[in-house]
Amino acid sequence: WLKSISQGPLLPGPTDRPTNRPTSSEMAVAMGNAAELRAANIVRRAIQKLRLATPDNIDLLETEVFDAMEQQLEAMGSLHEKVQQEFEKALELGRTHAANIQEKREKEAEMAKRPKELMEEIKAIMETIQPKLTNLKGAACLEDKTIQLQPEDAPAVLKLADEFSTEIKDFSQQCMTRGTEIKEAELPPQMKADWTKLAHEIVNIKRTSELAVVQARQAAAKATEAIRKKKMEEKKVALKSKIADAMAAGPAAEQFVISAESLVEPFIKGAPKSEAEMLELAKKVDEALEVARTNVDQATKDMKTPISPDGEEHEEDELLKKDIAAFVAAETKRPTIRLGQYKNRIQRCATIVGRYRKELRDVHNRSIFDGLKAELVAKVKGGKVSTEAFAKVEPLIMEAEKGVEPFPRHAKLTFSEMQIMGDRVSEKIEAAKVAVEDLRQEICPIDPTLDDDLKRKLRFAAQPHIKQPLLRLGQIERRLARTIKLLAIFRGDAQSRCASQKQSVRGTVVRVLSKHMATSGQDATALFVQAAGGASTLGKDAFIALFDVMDKSVKKVGSNEEEQVELSPEDLDSLFVSCLANGAKELSKDAFQQLTIQRMKVSKATTLTTVLSIAEGKLLRALRVGETLEALEGPVKEDKTGVMRMRVKATKDGKEGWATLAGNAGTIFLKDIDA
Repeated sequence: WLKSISQGPLLPGPTDRPTNRPTSSEMAVAMGNAAELRAANIVRRAIQKLRLATPDNIDLLETEVFDAMEQQLEAMGSLHEKVQQEFEKALELGRTHAANIQEKREKEAEMAKRPKELMEEIKAIMETIQPKLTNLKGAACLEDKTIQLQPEDAPAVLKLADEFSTEIKDFSQQCMTRGTEIKEAELPPQMKADWTKLAHEIVNIKRTSELAVVQARQAAAKATEAIRKKKMEEKKVALKSKIADAMAAGPAAEQFVISAESLVEPFIKGAPKSEAEMLELAKKVDEALEVARTNVDQATKDMKTPISPDGEEHEEDELLKKDIAAFVAAETKRPTIRLGQYKNRIQRCATIVGRYRKELRDVHNRSIFDGLKAELVAKVKGGKVSTEAFAKVEPLIMEAEKGVEPFPRHAKLTFSEMQIMGDRVSEKIEAAKVAVEDLRQEICPIDPTLDDDLKRKLRFAAQPHIKQPLLRLGQIERRLARTIKLLAIFRGDAQSRCASQKQSVRGTVVRVLSKHMATSGQDATALFVQAAGGASTLGKDAFIALFDVMDKSVKKVGSNEEEQVELSPEDLDSLFVSCLANGAKELSKDAFQQLTIQRMKVSKATTLTTVLSIAEGKLLRALRVGETLEALEGPVKEDKTGVMRMRVKATKDGKEGWATLAGNAGTIFLKDIDA
């Protein structure tokens, strides 16, 4: 401290202040630079906005920057050149950013074009449903609880509910078809959100509509309940009479059952009778049981026959139908149970007689078993199976095995060649089977006419004495079983190949005939008359010759591209034979006409519409997986969607309409059965 005091004062005095203070000229320069920076920053803020410009505001932002540059031109001073460079870079970035956004928007708009159309179609369909829903609610008095539906209005409400229910199903199917196509497309984020919202609206309308249908039907049922009860009471009288007539056969059937049971009593209790008497009685029981069984079956059939008075089957009131069915079920429940009991009693009698016969057979078998066993054991002990016996079988087994060796290499064989080969091997296997059976009889000589149970016991008794021959026989039998299995597999492959070849040839024939008829203007009947020379049937040679003059360039299935196909005489011969009716030698006109029809199968659920255009078409019905269709026209390209569609006829109900072959995403809806 003393040292610091000696060196000078603790605080700086006036003479100790810094001497490097800026001069007035330096202060003026600094203030000028600060002013330039402030002006430059004003322009830079506008430039920063320009870097993130969009197609909507890029022109406005460019103008804003130009205005700022012009206003701050003098104020920026020396920074003007640097800010100008920043502006040029920002302008380039902004224009690129705006162009990218515009390109993305155009791409999303293109992607959303078809889904947007589909969503608009769904909205249009929804708008048609809403007035009908309101109409149904008003007709059924669902909105105003103070008003009751009148009985005379109930039939109209039921009809309206049924029609609306059908329309709901059509609405649901149309939405599902369009929704499937929308979901397969790649949607922009906003459209995805819009579709999710629309899907919820579809579900809500469907649920509301279905609930309204249920409530309308309930209101109609409630309104007509008194009338329905009165009708039911009137119908019960006629129903009871018919049920009584149907039940009349029951007591008669019971008497036949009682008669059969009385014949069975000696088999259960009573004084024993001779074997001959009991066997004779067993035959009588069989006859009585057959009569009883026939009568009970007839009574059951009469009971199952629909019981309804005149006009009952034409009753339109579904609730009344249900009431009648419930009444009939209740009235016939006890008689039906009783008939079931009769069947159980018949089965019990048959079991008792069957048990007696089995016991008698067992006694008989036991009485002769010891003698046959001793005789058989003596034979197998005294005799020895010669090597010649096995030597006779071995070549036949080897022949069969040699016959099945080529089976795995049948990929290039035709069906006829496979059939011939299979028949040859089958003959060899049959010969080997006979030889193996003879060898088995020589090893263990048992009378083949004996009871199966007795033969089994005798084989078991002889088995310890013929182990070695049985072992060799087992090896032979396993080899034979292997050849039989391979032959069965080979024949299955041959049948599959035959079916595949026939389908492929038929599909080609259909396409060739269709093109020929389209270009020549002939229909199937005229073509048949020409080929048959005016006869009522078509021979094989004329059938094959018909295709010699036809153009074999046909369209590929589901495409407009053409391909050259081949139809060999052998293929046509096989197809001709497969189309013949049982016992026929020539092709009928109907069978020939079937060859001109292209058959399709629904591989994925789709819809049948009235016209080619999906948007303008009205739904006819849904097409289920596995359903068979007949092609009538097409395939034709649908303009809006670009998908290939065909006019078809459903074999199930004969409905005709347009269906899609495949979606834009590659989903296959229809497949050619014969392709």
